[in-house]
Amino acid sequence: MSRVSVCQECDLIVDTRPLAASISRSDSAGHFINLAKFRVRGEPGDRVTLTLTAAEDVFSVLGLDQRLLVDIGGDRTEFTFQELAAGATVHVFREPGEVYIQYMLNRHVRARPEGAVQLTQSVAGAQVVEAATPWVLAEARRPVLLSSLATAASCPVPAPGIHCGVAVGINPFVTGGVFGGFQSAEGTGASSTIVVTFSPAVSSVTVTALDPDFGGNRMVARNASGVVLTSAGFAGDGTPGEPSTSTVTVSAPGIASVRLVPARDDYVAYDNLSFIAGTQEPPCPPSGDEVGAMDSQEVIDDLLDALAESNPDGPPGTRQEQAGIIWQRPNGSLFAAPVPTISATECTIEVDFAAGADQPPEPGAVGVAKYHTHPHSKREEVFGCRDEKGTRFAQFPGDRGIVPRAADPDDKGGGSVVDWTSGTSDGSPMYVVYKDRRIYRLDPDTPRSARKNNPNKWDLNDPAAPGCATRKLS
Repeated sequence: MSRVSVCQECDLIVDTRPLAASISRSDSAGHFINLAKFRVRGEPGDRVTLTLTAAEDVFSVLGLDQRLLVDIGGDRTEFTFQELAAGATVHVFREPGEVYIQYMLNRHVRARPEGAVQLTQSVAGAQVVEAATPWVLAEARRPVLLSSLATAASCPVPAPGIHCGVAVGINPFVTGGVFGGFQSAEGTGASSTIVVTFSPAVSSVTVTALDPDFGGNRMVARNASGVVLTSAGFAGDGTPGEPSTSTVTVSAPGIASVRLVPARDDYVAYDNLSFIAGTQEPPCPPSGDEVGAMDSQEVIDDLLDALAESNPDGPPGTRQEQAGIIWQRPNGSLFAAPVPTISATECTIEVDFAAGADQPPEPGAVGVAKYHTHPHSKREEVFGCRDEKGTRFAQFPGDRGIVPRAADPDDKGGGSVVDWTSGTSDGSPMYVVYKDRRIYRLDPDTPRSARKNNPNKWDLNDPAAPGCATRKLS
């Protein structure tokens, strides 16, 4: 039977993007760039080789310290790019069987190279059974994604401007990055939020995040008044240096803008932005919040920002509660701002609210309530809990203590015993913001017997009023 390979000559590099990603930088210097993985089947004498073709300017930038690492079943070999240019034998089969080959780059590139470059794996006699070449697929995949989005009602947005009769703004908008598409700034440092505006408003927005590594990357849609309508999170691969993509869509009537919010310390770019035209939505109905915080879109935005800072989409053990004060300006408007944290885990937080209240972030502002986040859902594992009774709780994944699971917030009216007592001991309400975008107000002096039936809870996910704080009676 003849042997047919997935690819007889398989490209690992077709442009300078993976080399530019190999520039040494502090945020991920200890990580390798994963180029490709193969499963190869062969008979005695079959060979696997690599050949590099590159412009002279590419070699001058790479230098002698830049290496390609080849891992075959745990045995690792290094090649300089000069060796690859001459042709290098990666593996010779001594007996029938299969090998798993992984190719990686270290991070010693001095500057972004310019010029043509191609690195190709070839097999002589052997069969490539499986191939994963993300730096090639990421480039080839984009026209497919764009084609799938460009339905009759979908309008692609390659850059700011007028598209399908809609004025689209993108700020900041920087092109020419490592991953292509557009990003918030030049280089490969931590990204910042990009705001995309639509006039008139649209009903749906789709975009692809390029190489989202960490939990917390998200797209947030707002109406013309700044009300958050809906949001969606990009899936992170948790592996800096290995390219990946994640495409999400947000849909709601009257989307006037979306924010592309990066995870903390993540470098991410975006591509394949598109929209579907739509109409305006009605304003939010009154929330019934006597304090007024749930009627203030500025407060809700600030609370959602605090929730995002808690890393709610990260794995257990990587999240951290955030806390702050809700302030009232002299003109009566409300906003929320964080206060310095003494210590925090994903289960507990210690802050000095009194000291924070003495330092209003705006002249004349007066504190009217407090808030903190619970970045977990019920039944999720939670680390870092403390118990005055001496129970030994696990403080981090792998710790030998007990690993509790988060309770249903409705069981205790939206807060723990400590939240209800210490959190309201100064006489001001405490808002608790949960991962699922439910918000509870804990009022001081609430009898213990009445806490479970706390009527002060709101949901930001009501499809009848997207983005609005809708009071829930049960």
